[in-house]
Amino acid sequence: MVIITKDAWGTKTEGEDVESTLPTAEYFGLQDLASDYFQVLRAASRPRVCRLLWSVLTLGLLSLTVFMVYKLLTDYFQYNSFNKISVKWQNSLELPAFTICSTNSINYTRLEEDFKEYAPELLEVINSYLIKMELYKGESNIEEYFDETEFEAFFEFDNGSFSLKDAYGNLVYDLILSDWYMVGGKKKIFDYFNGSAFLEYTELGQCLKFNDDKSMVQKTRGSGGGFSIDLFANVNTYMMTTRTRGFIIFLRDHGETVLLNQGGYVIEPGTETFLRLQKRSVTRLGKPHGTCLNIRSNLTKMEHFRSIRECVQDNSLEAMLRGCACMPSYYANTRFKLGRFDILNANVKIIKEAKKNVSYFNSTVKRRKREGGSADTSSNGSEDKISDKDGENVTPTPEYEDQSIYGTDYQQYVCTFSQETMCNFKREEHQNEFGKSYQCHEPCSFNEWDASVGVTSFPPSEKYFDKFLKDLYYDDINFTYPIARDNLARLHIYYDDIKTTEVVQEKTYEIQNFIAEFGGTVDLFIGFSFFTVFQLVEIGVAWCFWKIMKRNKSIRRESLPSYNGEGKDIVVYNMNNV
Repeated sequence: MVIITKDAWGTKTEGEDVESTLPTAEYFGLQDLASDYFQVLRAASRPRVCRLLWSVLTLGLLSLTVFMVYKLLTDYFQYNSFNKISVKWQNSLELPAFTICSTNSINYTRLEEDFKEYAPELLEVINSYLIKMELYKGESNIEEYFDETEFEAFFEFDNGSFSLKDAYGNLVYDLILSDWYMVGGKKKIFDYFNGSAFLEYTELGQCLKFNDDKSMVQKTRGSGGGFSIDLFANVNTYMMTTRTRGFIIFLRDHGETVLLNQGGYVIEPGTETFLRLQKRSVTRLGKPHGTCLNIRSNLTKMEHFRSIRECVQDNSLEAMLRGCACMPSYYANTRFKLGRFDILNANVKIIKEAKKNVSYFNSTVKRRKREGGSADTSSNGSEDKISDKDGENVTPTPEYEDQSIYGTDYQQYVCTFSQETMCNFKREEHQNEFGKSYQCHEPCSFNEWDASVGVTSFPPSEKYFDKFLKDLYYDDINFTYPIARDNLARLHIYYDDIKTTEVVQEKTYEIQNFIAEFGGTVDLFIGFSFFTVFQLVEIGVAWCFWKIMKRNKSIRRESLPSYNGEGKDIVVYNMNNV
């Protein structure tokens, strides 16, 4: 049953047709809805000139409204954003993770002593190779630059069963004179039984790493509340081609891995260096307002999303895998130490494909020949297994976890020293040429640190050395003031002010701002609001009912008692012909 009051339909008597009972504009509410426009445009009592002028004005307002709405839509769909910067003062603040490396990657003194005794002729070839590598400036193709016959003896040795860099590389503990460092004014001891906590493989050899576990927290201002350590350069062990004395300090986010000798702060021996930190906590927006993207890093097992630096490294190193058909030793060792056998096995697949068509060094740099099998990737899809020459699955044994990758079945896919040094040139060329196409994105939340550097002489005087340093270190070192000035460096990493600068990327135009401005615009110019929308919905529903009732073939009128005592009849239409 559809019941409609008599006032809405007017009077009706028996025998009237259906058309005379159709709803009027008053019923639909159109006259109320547009009463203002009706008064100025259609009211017969108004002069025609006034109605014409109001018609022009109304058309202009409608046009202006359309233009303003277009501008609002354009602004909203540009997805603009801005950086909101604020400073947050704190009672304590964790120090960044950081890595300390020597600028010299090979202990040339040990290498020279061994080769002078057992292979003096080969030592001369190695020296010639190092000098020629240092003189190479990219003026010609590197394959043509090196005469294979000139260095054939070195290449044959380098293709042997061990790595030159692994055998003679600087050890991480060669960087320090004592087994302690300072944090917050308290002495901390290196855990020699957990060396992996302080060891990181990089292109610069073994490096010291700190604070990936966020355990170093500064609670008081100044250098006394931060991190301090004394470093020893061992300059007498430097290769003849080492360009810079001292150390490089890489500041990084917790869990981020440093693989390349790019960036960082250089610490020179004979100095006391102060790195005063400023921390920024950055939050970025994803699409469509921003470009941040959270991708798990291949370099770590920690809860860490890949940084732009790690993305660039991954892409350039993958180019090196495909170009040289081998893994850099530091790259392989880092993943091996972290137990990332899934990544190592994926690299093995890339190398096996690349070996079919090596784009760099087809003859000059020979593949390393290892004893044993081919180490094919297991066909059963296991992430931590490789296959030996008999096709049996070989799982890296637990004792390898605290050793280097050499001595495992992966070693035959690791670059030789000569391969690695030559391939680095090609990798840098690839990075310079294709670096902009790597499509690297910032993670959506990360921390970064800047540092201002202060430097003074250290030790400041021989009297200071005699009183405070001479007896501080190991007795087996012939530690004199000249040696200290040539090798010793003291490093402080700390906050001057315990505060964080928070940088938050926010939307310039939120959806609620768009709705408010849209409503204000249309209401200002044409008197349109959400209330009007609801009225239009009501009219639409009534119009649908009217269309249904118009199609009815029979209408029966029944008299009903008066409504509210006002004597209004109610017309009842039987929709089912009952």
